[in-house]
Amino acid sequence: MSDRNSQDQLVALFSKQTEEHLRARFEDERAEVLHRLYDRQFKIHYNNYEHLMPDDLSKRHGINSIHVMAMDDILMEERASFSQLKEAVIEIDKSMLEDYFVEELQMIEGMKDSWKGFVSWVMSGNKSNYMNDYFKLEELESTGSCVGFNLHRCLYFDILHEAGRSELTPILCEYDGMLGGMVAEWIDFRRKRTIAKGDSECTFRYHKK
Repeated sequence: MSDRNSQDQLVALFSKQTEEHLRARFEDERAEVLHRLYDRQFKIHYNNYEHLMPDDLSKRHGINSIHVMAMDDILMEERASFSQLKEAVIEIDKSMLEDYFVEELQMIEGMKDSWKGFVSWVMSGNKSNYMNDYFKLEELESTGSCVGFNLHRCLYFDILHEAGRSELTPILCEYDGMLGGMVAEWIDFRRKRTIAKGDSECTFRYHKK
């Protein structure tokens, strides 16, 4: 499958899951109106900030910021609060990602050395997603009970900042909290600094309990 097809599928999935969320929350007619508005706003924001997403990797990541802006636009129509917007975005993210995380973590927990398996999984994901100029990954030396890394740039923030909506960036930070919550019984996830809060870097630390 080409990267372009993958991007189109991701955009379609965001639209589909957003529609399902809206239909669960509003009457059908209102949900349909809001979903049409979502698709329209998504396209507008994508076209406006495509220059910040010059390749397939940046588009795959940047689509998340576009989605959050489109969600903010439609929920403004309903006078939704920031917490209601965050709750809606997290719910949609969970519908798209939770099954994948569950499957991956079940595989890891079934390994002879689950901690080693988790560390390898995290580092592999980092290399494919964050070892680039859009995130400027800094890997830290792992110990027997801790693995950590820093990001010195955040494409999600860059797009939202360019749009004058950087205050929405912390919503996307919740993606990491989702994973942290799913491993909380045996791993302590800590992130004391984030670019979204005004820090110069995002710090990620996973400590084995």
